Amino acid sequence: MFRSARLLDRSPALRSALVLALLATAGTLPAASLAEAAPVIQPNPAPFDRPPDATDASGLTLEVRDLVFTVRSFGGAETDRTSGRRRDVTLSADVLFAFNKATLTGGARDIVRDVAGQIKGHASGPVQVVGYTDSKGSDAINVPLSRRRAAAVAGALRPQVGGGVPLRASGRGSANPVAPNTKNGRDDAAGRRRNRRVEISFATAR
Repeated sequence: MFRSARLLDRSPALRSALVLALLATAGTLPAASLAEAAPVIQPNPAPFDRPPDATDASGLTLEVRDLVFTVRSFGGAETDRTSGRRRDVTLSADVLFAFNKATLTGGARDIVRDVAGQIKGHASGPVQVVGYTDSKGSDAINVPLSRRRAAAVAGALRPQVGGGVPLRASGRGSANPVAPNTKNGRDDAAGRRRNRRVEISFATAR
């Protein structure tokens, strides 16, 4: 009984229908009027009566980001970073060259050979070879030195990758450091070592 009372309280339409039925039973309301006046009570539709259209992607946004892989080899002399279709290979100038020189050392040959293999197997389009120095010295010294070093690496790569791959060498001196040259006003040897480098960049084939 109490449950029925609660149900009537919650459903005004059901309560009205019940009142009309009682009036018709008592003879105070014709049955035809009851049929016309009584509200039609429809059950609530079950959830997912119509399954959602699985092919409708409206309003759906998917964010895809390139994966980035970083590989170090040759005892830290080389860093290979791949992001999407771009590959950046960073070579330590301290391994490639003697101090203040632009002639490749004997140990640099194996490193250059490895990079040439990557270019031959993956490069699509021109290859950029860019030399950098640390911040010691002036641009008048550092920029030409970085250019000569980039040209030396490009020159060693060219016969190994073949004439079908354009190689473009340039030098930027101490610009674009990847690490601090000093910390708290003191020389940062580790940072300077990372800044002395040759970067080789190219797009990879799909």
